[in-house]
Amino acid sequence: MLKTNVHVDLSGIAHQILHRINKRDYTKTLNPNKPKFLSEKSERDFYKHNLHEEMKKISKNLESYFDVKSFTFVFDPFKEKSFRYDLYPMYKQSASRTKERNYDQRGFHDTIEEYYTDLNSLGIKVLERGGMEADDLLFSLKGAIPENENICIVSSDGDMRQLVDHRTFVYNNILNETYISADLRRPIAEVIKNDNDE
Repeated sequence: MLKTNVHVDLSGIAHQILHRINKRDYTKTLNPNKPKFLSEKSERDFYKHNLHEEMKKISKNLESYFDVKSFTFVFDPFKEKSFRYDLYPMYKQSASRTKERNYDQRGFHDTIEEYYTDLNSLGIKVLERGGMEADDLLFSLKGAIPENENICIVSSDGDMRQLVDHRTFVYNNILNETYISADLRRPIAEVIKNDNDE
């Protein structure tokens, strides 16, 4: 089995966890008289714990299947806006994105930046670049991997399927399935079996 470099869209997963908690535990924050979720330190710690547990689950799952050489966790920019806003000022301005949110946006961004610092202090490979979103970094990382090694991109973003080729696949942690082409997905165990048979 070839060595596999795992590149994780951590910003995307961070949003998954945020919405999961909101849906499960925090619908009461829709009450305009109650402070929004992540406005308190205890809530931010609770959120970081849930995020970390999800990262451990994903890492353990992938390590049980692949000969993992490395994990790299990539983040959206903390301070600077994406360069895409310069190209298209209406970027991400759809009604669904601009409607009132039931979480504290500043608290969310501060918590993600704290989590980046936590991982970095543990010697875990993390990557954030001003002006570049996580998917831009995932694209750039692909070109730095030797041709004789596989790449597993962990993301539920459909745009990432454009990167799939003979050595690159996309693992959707929500579906627990792997895209082996832009439109074809398979259970992860089947992908590994086929790789071992080659």
